[in-house]
Amino acid sequence: MGFTWRIWLAALLSWPALTLADARVHSYALVIGSNLGGEGQNELAFAQRDAENVASVLRELGRTPAEHIERLNDPTPAQVEQTLTKLRTRLEAHASAGEQSQLIFYYSGHARASALSLGSAELPLAELRASLMALPSTLTVVVLDACQSGAFSRVKGASPASDFSVQSVQKLNSSGVAVMASSTGSEFSQESRELGSSYFTHHLLVSLRGAGDRDRNGRVSLDEAYAYAYQHTLADTARTQVGSQHATLETALTGQGDVPLSYPVDADAQLAISGNISGKILVQQVGQGAVMAELVKAPGAPLLIALPSGHYDVLVRGTKSARSCQVSLTRGAVASLAPEQCPEVALPEELAKSEGQQLNADKLALESWFLELAQVTSYGIDDAYTRRVHEFDISDSVHVKYGFDASLGWMLSRYVGVVARYGLIDASYGHGNRVNSWHDFEWRTRAVTGGVRGRLPIFKRWLVLFGEADAGLAFTRSAFRYPVTQGNSTQTHSNEETDYNVALRATAGINVGLSRHFGFLGAATYSFAPTLHNDLGERHVAGAWNFLAGIRINGAVGGW
Repeated sequence: MGFTWRIWLAALLSWPALTLADARVHSYALVIGSNLGGEGQNELAFAQRDAENVASVLRELGRTPAEHIERLNDPTPAQVEQTLTKLRTRLEAHASAGEQSQLIFYYSGHARASALSLGSAELPLAELRASLMALPSTLTVVVLDACQSGAFSRVKGASPASDFSVQSVQKLNSSGVAVMASSTGSEFSQESRELGSSYFTHHLLVSLRGAGDRDRNGRVSLDEAYAYAYQHTLADTARTQVGSQHATLETALTGQGDVPLSYPVDADAQLAISGNISGKILVQQVGQGAVMAELVKAPGAPLLIALPSGHYDVLVRGTKSARSCQVSLTRGAVASLAPEQCPEVALPEELAKSEGQQLNADKLALESWFLELAQVTSYGIDDAYTRRVHEFDISDSVHVKYGFDASLGWMLSRYVGVVARYGLIDASYGHGNRVNSWHDFEWRTRAVTGGVRGRLPIFKRWLVLFGEADAGLAFTRSAFRYPVTQGNSTQTHSNEETDYNVALRATAGINVGLSRHFGFLGAATYSFAPTLHNDLGERHVAGAWNFLAGIRINGAVGGW
């Protein structure tokens, strides 16, 4: 309880200064999330989610009204420019009235060395920088979470900071432009499947929720947010195969004073973590599974994390054990974390993953598994076996046969996967008449196969060509029926048997996506399965040409 009261006392003492410093600043934000990439770029899993989380934090803790936040998902360059024009009009009104204003521009998505990748289009960094620099805001803060985003600074000729020094930003000025980027001009920004976010944006948000508040004055300044995001992003990415990722900061500000980005003291609710708690702390919202904060805490320094009121699962993990705490945060209150009162959670070795294994999971192609269900249209072939059947006056009364096919697969990479398939490959039904007698002969051949699938995305996930080679087992169920007369009664007699043999299949087709997880497929397959045989040694090759049409369901890295 003493720790909680000390936190509230610090917040109350800092409150007058905060309100006096920022009461007349009108805050706006443009927040962009673009999962789509350009040519040769995989679709991102968490860019739009990161953008939504940034907008939420600005609304909750950044003193930016909801009506002042513009959100764009997968926009075109024209839509970005139109929104900046709209904001410029509102900022000019404040400037004309002699009022201070600030704009926070956040982008999460793909980028190349000279442009943001907005799907198939690009927004040159030079044009974006010129538009942002021309805004009549008192302060503009640009946050770019994209590969090679540090190149934004080089457009003007400035050199982004490749290594962080607190002294380099301690004397930041509160008027002008500040640019924070997730990587240097030659590095790749990375997403984390475990966090459900990019490393940089996740740590930036944790910082803004209070973890970055070094002096515990109830607000997080630009230099505090940058220091925390830089250090934790570098620590996490240093263990990945892609390599270290260095956040950068460029400033062009005038006038003295720090730049507050968030005010955890405004929080709807807060979680207090006392100084004696140490280890890796993971905070997830119950019912949503969203990772609100993941941080490593050393003993000694207390933390206050600002969160929306609600129910949370807080996992505190030490070197050899972990405890799971169920915490309820009520509006306007501070709840203290007490791991010693929480049940211990077993950490079996078989569930552990090395950092390399986790990275491999993160780097899987966007599509992971798939399930295809299709109708088969079968066209059989004539051979010695079928001609022998015709000699018994048995004619094939149905020339086109229909059946069912199902395949389940797992993509090992963007282009190669493994697949297991079951379905009909051949069928026939024949009827004959001879001397006032009749006889029927039918068969159905099915195959269970496994193989390799190669795929070639033509238009992202919406249009994909694929080829597949399979081998397995085919089995044919055949039946010969004829009448048998005994006395005054006639009964149908049936001889049935099942034949087995190898099955080989080659398939080529196309996938058409309707959404992230659903679409259609069409394919042609050629099968070779010599299962049927007669006493003369003649065999029928089941299969030949079949055509598939059906639906496709697929999973994706990062969940449904």
